[in-house]
Amino acid sequence: MKKVMQNLLWGGMTACALGGLACTSPPVEETVTVGVPNRNSKPETVWTKEPKFPNQNREIEEAGDSLAKVVTLLRNKQNEDAQKTLSKASEQIKKVVLKCTYDEATCKKLKAILLEVQAADKTLQRGSPAEAIKQLSAVNKQLDDIDLDPQEEFPAPSPDGFSGEQG
Repeated sequence: MKKVMQNLLWGGMTACALGGLACTSPPVEETVTVGVPNRNSKPETVWTKEPKFPNQNREIEEAGDSLAKVVTLLRNKQNEDAQKTLSKASEQIKKVVLKCTYDEATCKKLKAILLEVQAADKTLQRGSPAEAIKQLSAVNKQLDDIDLDPQEEFPAPSPDGFSGEQG
């Protein structure tokens, strides 16, 4: 289906009369084709399955958000507020480490992250906000990279005394 559109002659003549321009060009015709697919367009990508995102822990997510807030506060030279927020983030991570229900490797990673947050806290107390920003940015990335699958190595036994797995 084609539509033909014409530029209004009156609009062009009015512009020429008001602007005092030399308007000698004829009206422009433009052809627009509607309903025909573009030859260069690519077909839409169809997802066959949902992407797998790492499992999340609300407390760790909040701690990560707090660390990001600390970095923002430090960049805005609000060191006192950053110190308070960093203490909050440290406490959030400490709670997760103390009640760690994940596999041993994940618990070790969380403990290492806690130590790095505490080191960044000491760096900030020594008066090196730029260095603390680097440390906290790295820690936040590590926190984001952890896949928090609850420990499944030792499933609870079924009523018949077996784990339910067949081997």
